[in-house]
Amino acid sequence: MDVLTDEQLEKMQQIMDKTPEFIKQFLATRKASRETQAKSPAYVPGPDSWRPGMPLPEQFKEERKRTGRGFPRSE
Repeated sequence: MDVLTDEQLEKMQQIMDKTPEFIKQFLATRKASRETQAKSPAYVPGPDSWRPGMPLPEQFKEERKRTGRGFPRSE
């Protein structure tokens, strides 16, 4: 706030005063949500989770063959 001129501070105050109530509520909700996410622990994969460098699980390969999805191949 120290870097704003008096005109800029006045303009900012006008904008803040004219802000609709639903916007103020929305911003308060978003701020609370961000604070909650910051406090929650980060995702930690389980010991049996797939890791880069590991081969694809056989179950996934079978499902992929069965559904026929993938890049089209010319034969």
